[in-house]
Amino acid sequence: MRTNKKLIIAIVLFMIMTFAGATVAMAAPMERVWDQLTSSDESLLPLAVKAESAMLLDAHTGEVLFEKDADAKMYPASITKVMTCIITLANTEMSDLVTVGDINITENRATKIDLVKGETISVEALLYGLMLHSGNDAAVALAMHIAGSVEGFSDLMNTKAQEIGMTNTHFANPHGLHDSNHYTTARDMAKLIHYAQRQYPEFTEILSTYKYSCQPTNKTLQPRHWLNSNLMITPQNDFFFEHAIGGKTGHTEAAKYTFVATAEKENQSLIAVANLFIGCI
Repeated sequence: MRTNKKLIIAIVLFMIMTFAGATVAMAAPMERVWDQLTSSDESLLPLAVKAESAMLLDAHTGEVLFEKDADAKMYPASITKVMTCIITLANTEMSDLVTVGDINITENRATKIDLVKGETISVEALLYGLMLHSGNDAAVALAMHIAGSVEGFSDLMNTKAQEIGMTNTHFANPHGLHDSNHYTTARDMAKLIHYAQRQYPEFTEILSTYKYSCQPTNKTLQPRHWLNSNLMITPQNDFFFEHAIGGKTGHTEAAKYTFVATAEKENQSLIAVANLFIGCI
């Protein structure tokens, strides 16, 4: 199959320049001048991406189409939850029920889906709360349900990372809140997304959902509604991209902005990863 280079460039610019959740003002990608961003053979130049590291992967073949410092150590922030989702899908059924225990998240600004101790809630709802709303309490609830502890769940994450070939990654928790021993690389995250898409159809289904409603539980009277933090799949907003399949955003003070995304047009399917996101020229 002949690679459509202009399509690759267009999609990666949409993915990385319209980073969902960032507060950076960015112009529409198609307003950019092609020769400022590409070489004579239409390959994307590293200077086009002002992330510290990035990678673009062909999702069908695994071919690396673009990289910038892809082996540099990074703090993943909430894109960690991609691995949490995979471990959960491998060890539970969506219909399984979880009884919430002690969450013990002390960081004040940590995003939560407001779980209550003693609440009974489905794995399905927790996964959507995890991946759409980026609920850190959902990550802990799933970890406790599957492994009995955050530490035990982290061991499962690291074992899976080794199986996938993520050679420069170590997980210390299921949510991505900062820990100096919790790190990865753009290359490893691209491998993880590639694996997840091929092995778990439910993973792509969750990431491509823009809104999920969690019905009342034994501890709540009203439904909870969660919107996807990835604005590329949210209709009627300036960052909507019709070829986007899904993605996951992340942010901590140490990690800055992190992002993984997938897009598809005709026979071209791509995976993009960017970290320490600042913006693009």
